[in-house]
Amino acid sequence: MRRLLRKKEIKLNGKRVNSDLTCEKGDLIEVYTDISSLPAPVFSDENIAVFNKPAGTLSEDFYLSVKEVFPSALAVHRLDRNTRGLIVYALNAVSERELLAGFKNRTFRKFYLAEVVGSPSPAAATLTAYLYKDAESGYAVVRSSPLKGYEKIKTAYKTRKNGEFTSLLEVELITGKTHQIRAHMKFIGNPIVGDEKYGDAAFNKSRGIHRQRLQAYRIVFRFGKDSPLAYLDGKEISVPEEIDL
Repeated sequence: MRRLLRKKEIKLNGKRVNSDLTCEKGDLIEVYTDISSLPAPVFSDENIAVFNKPAGTLSEDFYLSVKEVFPSALAVHRLDRNTRGLIVYALNAVSERELLAGFKNRTFRKFYLAEVVGSPSPAAATLTAYLYKDAESGYAVVRSSPLKGYEKIKTAYKTRKNGEFTSLLEVELITGKTHQIRAHMKFIGNPIVGDEKYGDAAFNKSRGIHRQRLQAYRIVFRFGKDSPLAYLDGKEISVPEEIDL
């Protein structure tokens, strides 16, 4: 409602208004919004809702749209602006607690598709490194050995297909630090295609690519038998694969 007021999409007695007003019996309120533009959930029940966030949309902005579909929705994690794919919301305080714990304790399995420059060697591996994110620039740096301020990260990948200049990987995010996949792939010399922050700028420019080729396409939930969400244990949710060579 605040967004609609801000955009003057609400009329009170025929006049557009942009702030809360006290209404009286008999007043006519008209609201102008296109509900066809609202996102549809990939999965939902009384406790959780899972959506497919488009690339180029901030998680915070997408959350506002989700709130129009599920007013009780609570954000429990996020995706980078240019990463498309699955994003999960709690629909009540109990599920919020359980989902936050699942993401924090890394009990959920999260899988991504990524097109990277070159061909990783070996073709499949579980990588361990250390990541530091600069608070001012928002840039993440990865190194192979621990250093004060750096946090341990783990990223697993396996190569699905090799092209002439790029490869398609399935990546499992074992830890979940900001920009982890993007920074880790850059660190091993195989940056995400189209990544404007960690990618190969010359490669992207030569091919006219401006949007990173990274999709959160599958998630598997894990809950203990005593959890209120135990009925979702082992539940796998996925969206159609949008990235290929």
